[in-house]
Amino acid sequence: MKKQCALKNRALTYLAAVAASKSNVTLSLTRETLDAIPLQCLTIKQTVEEGKLKIEGDGVKVMELLGMLDNFTPNFEIVAPNQAKR
Repeated sequence: MKKQCALKNRALTYLAAVAASKSNVTLSLTRETLDAIPLQCLTIKQTVEEGKLKIEGDGVKVMELLGMLDNFTPNFEIVAPNQAKR
């Protein structure tokens, strides 16, 4: 399923099956590949080299977007235990 994403005012939104008339870049990849990138199982470079990601248009825009995202450790504590003060 194709989705059009837009980044505006620090919010990334998408519309399903909508063709964009003014796209800077178009990415073609599976949901599995999309999930693997932020989980740090695959890098953008790996996905392109393996043919799992096709970039059409201004690839610099993709790198600009990824540069805005936070790097995190996937196994961080969602709720940390409350430790009593000693």
